[in-house]
Amino acid sequence: MCPQPRFEFSLAGEAEDEALRTLLRQISMPGTITLSFHREPSFFLAEQAGNITSQVLVCKDRQKDQVVGMGSRSIRCVYIDGKPTRVGYLSMLRGLPQARGNIALARGYRYLQTLHTDGAVPYYFTTIRDDNTTARALLTSGRGGLPIYKPLARLITYLIPLRRNRVTSRGRFIAPMPPTVDV
Repeated sequence: MCPQPRFEFSLAGEAEDEALRTLLRQISMPGTITLSFHREPSFFLAEQAGNITSQVLVCKDRQKDQVVGMGSRSIRCVYIDGKPTRVGYLSMLRGLPQARGNIALARGYRYLQTLHTDGAVPYYFTTIRDDNTTARALLTSGRGGLPIYKPLARLITYLIPLRRNRVTSRGRFIAPMPPTVDV
């Protein structure tokens, strides 16, 4: 008899709301600006924004009975060549260290492939920050049965600081250094 795999994949429900929000608080994306996505007070309420529908995949560590990874498959309506078209958007790929560096990611994508058989969309897109070299290298490698990600375009986003700059009594300019940008 084969032992059960350590990691189990399923669709998340309201029961995982707190675990998903905790996972997002624990994992930020490093880079020139550290980016952290929070979904308070409800993960699933925030997940609805901009999506026709959304499926959140969770990776649970059976040994620890803990959510250690996640990803989202959303269906969005966008305009392609001037016509409204439904496309898939893959996002929120996050994993704690114990879920990285093994076959968990490939197994997660295989689970995603079974969801894709519903025929809801012809293809998917995702966004990866330029300075997230680890994610770019992994997702464009095609290794371990991962789908092939192909760069399509660059998206430039502007950041609006939420803190005001200060001027000291001597007239010197002091710009705050935000450690994290919450989205």
